[in-house]
Amino acid sequence: MELIGIKTKLRLLTAADSNALVEAAADGELWQLNYTLVPNSDTIDNYITNALNTYADSSGLPFVIELIDSQKIIGTTRFWHIDKPNRSLEIGSTWIAKSWQRSFVNTEIKYLMLKYAFETLH
Repeated sequence: MELIGIKTKLRLLTAADSNALVEAAADGELWQLNYTLVPNSDTIDNYITNALNTYADSSGLPFVIELIDSQKIIGTTRFWHIDKPNRSLEIGSTWIAKSWQRSFVNTEIKYLMLKYAFETLH
């Protein structure tokens, strides 16, 4: 599954994304942030496993954030706490490489996610 915007694309996270995510997190040493969990080379495998487990049990939908023009992965975000019977979910676990913070990226990916949540998932 992919959510495609003008400059960014969200696609499902895979185990093969580990090196690219560590590289993105290294841009700003984001694993040092104390308000969100960002993986480093020692924790990336567990981070991805946990995210994919939420996908497997339908409680989460983890994405990587990819720039369309370069296909470079610059972060991750997800739907989580998905509660289909009550038609609710949360957007979270978002982190973006420092070079792309305070740019168009967060606005565009959140728009894509909200559009998908309301128009597709209802």
